[in-house]
Order: sequence, then C-alpha cells, then structure tokens
Amino acid sequence: MKRKEQRDLLIKSVFAHFFQKDLSLNSIIVNISQSFSKEKVTEIDQKKYFAPLVTQLDHNELSFQAIISKHLKKTWKIERLPLLDIAILEVAIAEINYLPEIPFDVTVNEAVDLTKKYSTEKSPSFVNGILVSINRDLKESNTPS
Repeated sequence: MKRKEQRDLLIKSVFAHFFQKDLSLNSIIVNISQSFSKEKVTEIDQKKYFAPLVTQLDHNELSFQAIISKHLKKTWKIERLPLLDIAILEVAIAEINYLPEIPFDVTVNEAVDLTKKYSTEKSPSFVNGILVSINRDLKESNTPS
C-alpha cells in the first residue's frame, strides 16, 4: 500500500475513532481496510507507517488537540473545527513528531491534499496555516539559545 493510501486510511480511521471509542484504532484500520481499500494493510505497512503513528495517536490524542488549540486564533475553540480537519491535523502532527524521515513539506502537502478531497472549501488553507505555525514553534524550540 502506498504511503498516500496509508495516510488516507489512517485519517479515515482516526475520524471513525472519534465515534467508536470502544474500538481500538488498530481494529478500525483493519475494518476500514477490509471494507473499502483496494489493497489490504500488509505487515510491512503496519511496522513502517501505522504502528508508530497508531501508538502515538492512541496515547496522545489530548496533547495533539492541545497543540492544535494552541495554534488557533484566540477567538476559536477546537470544538468549532470540523472533526475531519482535527483528524487530518492529528495524523500530520504525529507524522511530523514521530516519523522524521518524512520531510515536513511532504506531510503538509499530503494533509492539504486530503483536506481538499474530504473537507470544506476553506479547510485546506486553514490546515496548511496550522501546520506551518506548529513547525515554526518546533524549529524555535529546537534552536539553541
């Protein structure tokens, strides 16, 4: 399964997980893959892409949402965002933080493309802006003083 398809599947799974908290994210990935994907998730896919991100998404959902909230305009609350945008942002943040071998620009471009595909008309520029802002903070925090 290509990485683009893996991202797509992971975003759908995170979105579904918002409504099915009783199921693990892993089981949702398998269910969606078996139901809707042309290709099935392989063991290699699990090890290389899904496993590191699923672990982080399962354990850090609230901290990822706190990161998103920190980068919203002061008058906005995360509850106002489309859940799909939150899912896309969470997956992108996990990828930025836990798969450093994937270039930041690739992660952002893929997130924006998926936002164009699935979300509202204004969402792509919003998702891009949030991710650029998060990256700026990461660079500043990693810069020696």
